[in-house]
Amino acid sequence: TINWKEEVPRTPQDGMGGVSIGRTRGVYKASVSVEIIKSQGDRLIYQLQVEADRLGLDGWGDVPFNVEAKLREANPLGLSAIDILGCKYITHEEGIQTGGEAVVQKIELSVLRPIRRTINGKVCTMVRDPIDNNGIDTIINGGISVGG
Repeated sequence: TINWKEEVPRTPQDGMGGVSIGRTRGVYKASVSVEIIKSQGDRLIYQLQVEADRLGLDGWGDVPFNVEAKLREANPLGLSAIDILGCKYITHEEGIQTGGEAVVQKIELSVLRPIRRTINGKVCTMVRDPIDNNGIDTIINGGISVGG
């Protein structure tokens, strides 16, 4: 399961007489929560730790990575994709379960760049991405891949 939220809080700017005459541009914020099977989460952590060791970082939580989700819907939209770039762990939660349910890891991620949606071949972002496609070369591609 992947859930994401985007927001650009905008503050009204008051003019004379207490009437708003505009608003600020706002600051883009995105957050992501992921719930994945424990073995998949362990593989992701392993990949991130290998990269942290290679880069000389303190630990796997310091390594940025990408999340990609492909969604297949009934016509007319067909296939759409979500790319969440420059993620880092904020929280990581897991536990031991009894019974027949799968053991999962729950992850909260901070997001560096605007979330990209590809709809009918068109890339859509809530705000302009100030970093070009090659702007971050230390991100592990394909950190989490869902659907397809």
